[in-house]
This record gives sequence, structure tokens and C-alpha cells, in this order.
Amino acid sequence: MADSAGQERRRERRINERCQVAFRVVQEGSAGPKTVAGETMDLSASGLCLLAPVGVEPGATLAIEVALEGHSELILAMGKVIWCNGEGPQRHRMGVAFSWVREEDRSALDVIADFVQERLPEA
Repeated sequence: MADSAGQERRRERRINERCQVAFRVVQEGSAGPKTVAGETMDLSASGLCLLAPVGVEPGATLAIEVALEGHSELILAMGKVIWCNGEGPQRHRMGVAFSWVREEDRSALDVIADFVQERLPEA
């Protein structure tokens, strides 16, 4: 994502990768009852762009499960919605920055970074 001066603000390189995602909005320390299925538009070790049938307000916290191709375990993380754009009925794009990874998945961001690195084109 570029700022108004055209400078790249992302900390990590992203790849255009479609991965299955399930998420729930977390409110006041408890996850909401509804889990929503979506998919990534792009992915990095610091966040993702999510395509989903519902939009979520910027600032909301999401509990996220990401299924990476070739990785047997789901990546479980928390993320903050940075932006959300509706693209029509049942189609919303959201920018999500990872904020926490559960203890058992401490290496999840390294797994995602490796996943991204393996799929980047040679420079």
C-alpha cells in the first residue's frame, strides 16, 4: 500500500496468493459467534488482503485461520482491519495487519514469510 506521496508503507513483500481463510470479529475479549469464509488476495508475513462476503469496519480485530497450500496446520492469528472497500454485494476487500499469533503457532509468521519467499519471482 502506498501513501499519498507514493511511498510503499508495507514492511514485508507480498505475493498474490489465494489461500482459504476463516475469520471472526473479536469484540471486548470474546470472538463473535459468526465465522466467515473468505480468501486472500495477497499475503505477507505482516498481513493480508482478504476478499470476503461481508465487510468489517476498520479498527476491528479479527481472529483468523489461514490455510496455506502445502502446510498441514492452519495458521492461527489475530489481525486488525486497516481498511475495507465494498466491491458490490457479497464482495468486500479488507487490508488486515497481523497483531498476534497464538503461542502454539509462534513460528506462523516465519512460515508465512517462507511461503511468500518461495513464491516470489527471481529478481
